[in-house]
Amino acid sequence: MGNSVGSIKFMKKQCEQRIYRGGWLRDSQCSKKATAFRDKKSYCTMHDPEYIKKKERKADEKWKKDNCKKCNSHFYRSHYKYCPHCGTKK
Repeated sequence: MGNSVGSIKFMKKQCEQRIYRGGWLRDSQCSKKATAFRDKKSYCTMHDPEYIKKKERKADEKWKKDNCKKCNSHFYRSHYKYCPHCGTKK
């Protein structure tokens, strides 16, 4: 007969995130399979709010690690001996 509409177990859920594709009225639903269910909505791994928070936290930690401690310049990389903005030695 087909899948039972009331049962999530048998439904093939799709990610509910809307994706903007450029231009006027060019948004559509994400076509990926749902892997996470948060607040009664289904998300794929890429659009999962928990995954996004984790990814942003990781990027923030990397940004802070690369910044100069004195002037907070982002150009203070591992290959520099001195910060190009304030002259702080590494």
